[in-house]
Amino acid sequence: MDLTLREIDPSEAGILDAFAADQPGTIAMQMAAWAQVIEAEPGVRARCVLLSDDAGPVASAVLSLRPYGPGFRGLICYGGPILRDPNSPELWRGVLTALARYGRRQRGVFLRIWPWVPFAESAMPGLAQCDMRPFERVIAYGYTRYVDLSLSPEELLAQMHSSGRRDARACERKGVRIEHGTSEELLGLFWQLYTQSNELKGLRSRPLPTLRAIMAHDLGSVHVALWEGQPTQGILLVHHPTLPTTYYLCAGTNREITGIPAGFLVHWKAMQWARERGFRIYDLGGIGDPADPSRGSLASVDVFKRRLGGTDVRIFGEHQKALVPAALLRLAQRLRG
Repeated sequence: MDLTLREIDPSEAGILDAFAADQPGTIAMQMAAWAQVIEAEPGVRARCVLLSDDAGPVASAVLSLRPYGPGFRGLICYGGPILRDPNSPELWRGVLTALARYGRRQRGVFLRIWPWVPFAESAMPGLAQCDMRPFERVIAYGYTRYVDLSLSPEELLAQMHSSGRRDARACERKGVRIEHGTSEELLGLFWQLYTQSNELKGLRSRPLPTLRAIMAHDLGSVHVALWEGQPTQGILLVHHPTLPTTYYLCAGTNREITGIPAGFLVHWKAMQWARERGFRIYDLGGIGDPADPSRGSLASVDVFKRRLGGTDVRIFGEHQKALVPAALLRLAQRLRG
């Protein structure tokens, strides 16, 4: 399958968005405005591309072009690409071939994809034929979890684990309140929680300009639990006004405050906030295979998310393809440090 790939400039954003929004499973990271979030990080560039056959568009992608050693780039497609028929191996082969060709023109050394759509076994031959291999990382996810926001607030609480319901009600009785919004002040409180948590875990935090860009372009919201005026727990959701899904991106906790387990309460209130604004799915983000015994410390995160309710959905997971010979890729990795 030979496809035509063309870059979409900002004046044509509606073309890409109309296609992507029409496909099930699309999240905000694959809408054209997300390119501005990508480029908020110094040195990183974004490209929006539309792939078509003779009958019209069949796929789209918002790509992050990250420096990867002097003169090289890594191409990353978080949440995509978006395909009209993600079950078709032929379409996957055509899309990945076109993206790899484009990546080489951009001096890319690898192409990494993370389609955030339900897994289809029938599609895997198309990925394999393009030498797309599962990407190994410290935190690897093969599932996500959907919470149905058509449920009433009481039904959302009822489907949570009994311990979560107790925690939520106990925090309410202790006077914990949840602030929702996009203000710089609220983002600052969240940033404090988020970076402190990641430092303790040895994880890298997303840059503050990136989070500011999410708020500035109406692509997300912050939800912070406050107790006696102090932030105790916070989450950041990303969403797009034309999509039915809000996606749980990251969180932070104040480890200096004990006895106030506000995690379930902040999610329950955020679900209500999203429901009131017309979102239909609360995507809890990546979780591990429930049958995988190797999750280690991440197993507690998986358990927490499952206790929030909802349904497990298997997704494709991250895959990567080298765009250059192995020796050149290793050289780029060494130069990158």
